[in-house]
Amino acid sequence: MNLLERLGIPPMPKDEAAPKDLLERLGIPPMPEPERTWSEFGKDVALSGLQGLDAAAKLLTLPYDKITTGNWFGPETRKITGMEEERETLKSPYARIKNARRTQHAQEAGEAARDYVGNGPLGTAAQMAAEMGVSFWEALKDPASLPEFVARQAPQLLLSSGTGNAAGFLASAAGRAAPRLAATRGGQKVLENAATAGAVGVGATTQGIDVGSEVMN
Repeated sequence: MNLLERLGIPPMPKDEAAPKDLLERLGIPPMPEPERTWSEFGKDVALSGLQGLDAAAKLLTLPYDKITTGNWFGPETRKITGMEEERETLKSPYARIKNARRTQHAQEAGEAARDYVGNGPLGTAAQMAAEMGVSFWEALKDPASLPEFVARQAPQLLLSSGTGNAAGFLASAAGRAAPRLAATRGGQKVLENAATAGAVGVGATTQGIDVGSEVMN
């Protein structure tokens, strides 16, 4: 029994139909989602394709920036990121809202996966896998946005398949060298950094998510 009941004051009745958010409490109806025309749809798909080319170009600028500046997310990569962001602002309001929601959900899932697995190469790989999986699932749930998603991923996937043999060769060579490297503390650090960079590279290529320098380094 609380103080009000002890004083003989009945509790206030609960309003089961109480509005849930501030806008409803103020009597303001929710804003309807914007619609888009067929011409806007075509423009959104074309811009997504250009963003896919931008993301694929980062496969070249990331190592270039690392070599020339010591930072994966250096000036050339940031320049391309700026181009991607500029193209996003040119899309229809419908596409911008949908993409922002999908990105938010993907990032939340990625952070949760990393927190669960922990930091290091495995955590980074889990983060990227979760982000790509959620982003793909969100696109599947919204057929109107699926063509944009496919258009953005296509250039990156084609480039990734084209470089698959080279990546396999490098991975094989690294595997042969790994036992010797792991025998020293310095070698273990090299392997950890290489695994992290590899996981980040795969995730950034397929997902199109920009990774900050604090992760790449």
